[in-house]
Amino acid sequence: MGKKTKEHRKKVAKRNQRISEEKTKVQRQFNKLLKEEMDKLQQNEELNIQMGDKPLNFEFVDGQEEQTTEISVTNEESVNE
Repeated sequence: MGKKTKEHRKKVAKRNQRISEEKTKVQRQFNKLLKEEMDKLQQNEELNIQMGDKPLNFEFVDGQEEQTTEISVTNEESVNE
């Protein structure tokens, strides 16, 4: 194997290592963001509020077009009557 071949292989190995590290870094960042979003959703689902003895049910609706979040409140007694 010639000197140029060894140098080329070394450069290719270094490039491949750098690409692999970049992929790993991006994947970690994506996983972190995904976990944060999942935690936010989980916290929203666990939101229980009571008014006196009556629980209030919340439904979160994300309006992506308007970039707003709507909250609708239903009282179980008024729905059942």
